[in-house]
Amino acid sequence: MLLLVVAVNQSGAQNPLRVPPVLTGPVFDLNMQRSEIDFGFRGPTPTAGYNGDILGPTLIMNRGDDVQMNVTNGLGEITTTHWHGMHVSGEDDGGPHTKINPGETWSPAFTVMDGGATMWYHPHLHMVTNKHVTLGLAGMILVRDEIETSANLPRTYGVDEFPIFLMDRLVGFEGQLIVGGLGDTIMTNATVDAYLEVPAQMVRFRVVNSSAERGYNFGLSGGRSFQLIGTDGGLLERPLTKDRMLLLPGERIDVVANFGGAQGSTVDLMAYNSELIGNDIPGSANGPGGGNSLDGLDLKLVELRIGAPTADAITALPTELQPIARLTEAQATRTRTVRMTGSPPSPFFLDDEAFDHDVINHTIDLNAVEIWEIVNDTNYAHPFHIHAVQFFILDIDGEPPPPEFSGKKDTIIVRRGSTVRFIAVFDDHANSHVPYMYHCHVLTHEDEGMMGQFIVQGNQRSPLSFAGPARVVNLSTRAQVGGTAGSPVAGFVIAGEGAKKMTVRAVGPTLRSFGVATGLADPDLFLTQRNLRIAANDRWPQDHDDLFASMGAFALDPLSEDAALVGSLGAGIYTTPVGDGGETGVVLLEIYDSDGFSNGPKLTNASTLAQAGSGDATLISGVVVGGQGSVKLLIRAIGPTLGSDYGVVGALSDTLIKIVQNDNVIATNDDWGTATNVLEIEQAASVVGAFGISRTSKDAAVLIELPAGPYSIVSEAPPGESGKVLMEIYQVP
Repeated sequence: MLLLVVAVNQSGAQNPLRVPPVLTGPVFDLNMQRSEIDFGFRGPTPTAGYNGDILGPTLIMNRGDDVQMNVTNGLGEITTTHWHGMHVSGEDDGGPHTKINPGETWSPAFTVMDGGATMWYHPHLHMVTNKHVTLGLAGMILVRDEIETSANLPRTYGVDEFPIFLMDRLVGFEGQLIVGGLGDTIMTNATVDAYLEVPAQMVRFRVVNSSAERGYNFGLSGGRSFQLIGTDGGLLERPLTKDRMLLLPGERIDVVANFGGAQGSTVDLMAYNSELIGNDIPGSANGPGGGNSLDGLDLKLVELRIGAPTADAITALPTELQPIARLTEAQATRTRTVRMTGSPPSPFFLDDEAFDHDVINHTIDLNAVEIWEIVNDTNYAHPFHIHAVQFFILDIDGEPPPPEFSGKKDTIIVRRGSTVRFIAVFDDHANSHVPYMYHCHVLTHEDEGMMGQFIVQGNQRSPLSFAGPARVVNLSTRAQVGGTAGSPVAGFVIAGEGAKKMTVRAVGPTLRSFGVATGLADPDLFLTQRNLRIAANDRWPQDHDDLFASMGAFALDPLSEDAALVGSLGAGIYTTPVGDGGETGVVLLEIYDSDGFSNGPKLTNASTLAQAGSGDATLISGVVVGGQGSVKLLIRAIGPTLGSDYGVVGALSDTLIKIVQNDNVIATNDDWGTATNVLEIEQAASVVGAFGISRTSKDAAVLIELPAGPYSIVSEAPPGESGKVLMEIYQVP
């Protein structure tokens, strides 16, 4: 029986690859149910699936979606469902504490906060996770975002984009799937001897290792290479040309293969496990467990039968995929060490302790940036997985990680005797009652107790504490939108190494509750960098209301169409245009430093391009200086130079600045060239890299030292006039 299965897997494929159907939400109904399938083993094989006989539908979500998950347990025994890789609260995470009793429905609701990525879902009840996954309970989650959907990538599901579940199973004498470790039968996408028809063009594979133990040295037959475009947490900065990629259980890759000109031929997705070096990788020739019939073999995963290209084939990939804002060691406030321990026949543990539901192994402060040091003291390569966060690998045995590990990860291989250090921020979700897990994703090890848990504590509404030197932490501008006013655009500059959490809001509907009758009914908000749109929102995610409260921002109406974007950004220049949907009105465009960190990158410049008039149409910006001491700021209101030097149509011909604190005007300027400190203003502009303006222009500028506190900046047009003004705030070293 075993020899027959191996032989079939190396010959011509017989069965079409099972490609799960798609659910698009925002309500996702998942029914966990038992069934049976005739795989050609000795009799029907008992299985389980979500909404079907085996596996589950592919869930396609968009960043910013408010989703409702309804998971009904029809298994006849307790289970859970975990959203592997997703950034959700502990009560929505689906770990061992969130049990679903037989016949009951679990209905978590959350905002999708992740960027475009390949995630998956599966049961996570302690001691029976392997059993339920072995039966077939697993499904893929594809998260889309502005970057992923605007990039020139294959994304027609089932045509040039396919989910690939790497699965092996141990098949019993009566055809049943035996719960254990290494399998003796390859069942990619729950299909034995699978083939897949693909077009002769660039084809994208979303690959998940959903096996219990086996590692797969993924590659293509015939010496073909592929483009690695993403890992666990999303797209890389740029495609990497690869011919092999090792995946341990829980890991994912996003790859594109070019089959252009290959119509009529076949190419195999392979696991080149004969090439695995060492004796610690499960599935290698000398790997742990020993004696498995597939160990050390090159395994055919899927036979690809290449047909005609489609009419809209992708023929080239972008050279740049997305900017990645990485955390740096300087931003970390704590280092934790987790040791992988144990030696067969005894179970493997973490820190010599078996998992205990009632023991919290680590308590982490909300918004903490931490380094985790994972030390493998065993003779087995373990995939370490952590819930709640995506991390960046700092080093492996003291060496920088290879390029394929440069993106966000939530699962990482730790080889025998090795140490992996990663850094992560534990933000957005705090709950002292429902913990998150961290564990080995070899399911046999996890079920035997190689798992720990942590809670994230803190009051999500506690005000952010801006320690350290004084700096600008908020700029808000009330502006006209639509008609002759056009669309206001905010911009900001982040400088320094690492990642800074930023919030941008475009508030229109909620302004009406403050007496602004003309608040824009439905603003659209975009975030761009280097002419690349990296995020968009047209209805604010309600999961952010606690964050808004902590920043001191006023609450938004839960049912409003206000817009907001929250994300960690690296050094660079960003702009946030506001769309009006063909309507006119007033919008409050706000930029917030949302982490309070004084180390790491800093907000060094913020600006708004908007329409300024007189009276009720006066352009008013609010700026908040946080921290201790004072900060020197260069504040400019540019109008005439926009028109004369940059061709901006409708630029205001004469600008004025007033800086107000507590209803008192503390500084003012009309024509900046007449200021007594004009030389200092020019020097400051040169230092911060601001574009030059003539001393004879009627632009306005103020150089001022301001202590921490809130201020208003007023730019009023001459009576009867209106026009576009660029309001700029620079932090001067």
